[in-house]
Amino acid sequence: MSECEVYCVSACCGMDAYQITPENLQRWADRVSRSTFDDVSKELDRAIENLQSAPESLFFLDAEHSRAEVLDWFRRIQAAFAATRAAD
Repeated sequence: MSECEVYCVSACCGMDAYQITPENLQRWADRVSRSTFDDVSKELDRAIENLQSAPESLFFLDAEHSRAEVLDWFRRIQAAFAATRAAD
């Protein structure tokens, strides 16, 4: 996610610090192994699955957010990740 942390830093701005795009994620994907890429894909799926049973309100990154807001954020990451290709 460090490649997407372009507007600010998460410690300051939380989710708003990130610009989640396939291009930003691709810079990361070009530097990691296929195994790491696949592991992150699985972790995203698990995070989304686990968030669906999380409390309606939760603390995430910078402040309290609704579960729906955090789920949407992770789904945007997942969509951008799906448009990203693992390095050969």
